[in-house]
Parts: sequence; structure tokens; C-alpha cells
Amino acid sequence: MPAASVAAARLRAASLTFADRLARVRPLYGLAVLGVLQVGVAVWFAFHTSHNGWVWHSGGDSTSFWTETWDLSHRLVPPAAIGYGLPVYYAWIPLIAGPSLLNGLPVVTVLQVAVLVPLALVLFWLVAERLFGRVYAWCAAVLWVVAPFLMLLGFVKSYHAVFEDFFLAPHWYGLTNMADFPSLVAVLAAAWFTLRALDRGDPTDYLLGGLLAGVALGLKPANGFFLPAVAVLLLGSKRWQLAGVWIAGIVPSLITLALWKERGLGYLPLTTTGYERFHVAAGVAATPLAFSTRSYIPLDRRR
Repeated sequence: MPAASVAAARLRAASLTFADRLARVRPLYGLAVLGVLQVGVAVWFAFHTSHNGWVWHSGGDSTSFWTETWDLSHRLVPPAAIGYGLPVYYAWIPLIAGPSLLNGLPVVTVLQVAVLVPLALVLFWLVAERLFGRVYAWCAAVLWVVAPFLMLLGFVKSYHAVFEDFFLAPHWYGLTNMADFPSLVAVLAAAWFTLRALDRGDPTDYLLGGLLAGVALGLKPANGFFLPAVAVLLLGSKRWQLAGVWIAGIVPSLITLALWKERGLGYLPLTTTGYERFHVAAGVAATPLAFSTRSYIPLDRRR
């Protein structure tokens, strides 16, 4: 047998052995190790990136989120410039930490790094395992942990600090009071329950998938771009009653979001054109039947 064939056979055998060992790794132990490693990497980036005490870069959005969180904690309805999710879920923090964002950031940061960072990893593993099996899931989870370092290899060294300070620290590891990272966790959770529902046909999973998709929309309405993929899956399954259960799960969040925008802005961005918004600002009621997606999908047919 040629040497090349022998080497290929040995490599194939070694790969099968490695895959078999990965498949037998107990999820609890493997995810615990990767979760601790992921939290450790998050803490390393927290100290390694630019910050002032508990303040990492947020572009000013963190202040806006905190203002709305404080308002809701004191039973006030703020201008609904953002989704209602984070202000609602974090409304308890100003009550125990104090009125200032600087008081609340230690609570937010520790909560997100200690809970949401490992939870995102676990949910990512669950989605990958549901899609392509356990071996793929372990490889994907390891890549999830080391991805920031691999991404840094793709940038010139002078850009590393910008990428770390403006993306990795605040958004990949949740070191700020913003909805981006919590909404990622919500989308992963919704994806996993939806995929499991399609496999098992369990109405409870369908309902939880819809509820969590609603949580993702409440945290960040732009997560609506996740819904067409779900629609394709639900239509492809042809389980119309169970699809109705999923839709029933998301409806309360859609209603809440509509009320939030209508009460906080005076109009619904999805059903109001820019011209009408100008009139709303001037105190004139908007036309309720108007419909415009230009704020979300800037489609220009003239191009």
C-alpha cells in the first residue's frame, strides 16, 4: 500500500476516534469548563481594554438605556426611543444601586458577565448540537471561546485597540448597560426552543420559542430580522396548529412593543412616515393607516 494511502487511513482512523471521544463528553462537564474559560476571557478583556472604573465604551446608548430604566423603576413612561425590554428587566437595579448610571454599572456588568456570558455559550452549543450533532457543537463552542483572538489576527495591529474597546468589551462580553448582548442571548434561546419544537412537536416548546422571540424583540426591535427564518421553518413543517401556538407566544410582546412606541413617541414607527412624524412633533395626530418600512429597510427602487 502506498505511503500516502497509509497516512490517509491513519488520519481517518484518528479523526473517527477523536470524534467518538467528543461525542461521549458529558455536556455538563464540557460546558462547565468552557463556561469558566469564557468568563475568564471576559474578565481578561475587561481589564485589558480601556475603561474608567466600571465604565466601558457604549457610544452614549448606555446612558439612554439607564434613563429609561430609572424612569420605569419610578413608574414613569419615558420617550420610547429604544425597545422596552432592557428597561423593564433591569428596572429593579436603580432601586437597589441608586439613581446614577455609575451606581448601576457594577450590578449590570457583574450580572451579564457572570450569568449571560456563560448562558450565551450554553445556548450556542445547544443550537449547534440540535442542528448538526454533538461533535459539531463541541467544535463550534471552542471556536466561540477563541473567536475574539482569531478575529484579532485578521486585523492590523493598529486596529486591535479599536476593535477591542468598541466591540469586544461592550458587545461580545456585555461590559455595559446596553441591549445588544442580552438580545443575542434571547435570540439563541428562541432559536433553540424553536428547533427543538420542530423536532419534538411539543406545544410547550413552540410556546416558549414564541415567548423568547418576543423577549428578543422587546430588547431590540431590530431582532425582527430573525423572524423570516422562523417563518420559513414553521411553513415548512406544515404543522399549522403548532405554528399558531408559536405565534400566540410572540403576540403579547408585539402588543407591548406597539403600546410602548405609541405611548412613548406618540406614533408607531412602522406605520408612520417621516412627514407624519414631523406633524406629530408639532402636535398634529398622525394618520393611523399610513405604513412605511423605510426606517428599517431603506429600499430605494430608483437605484
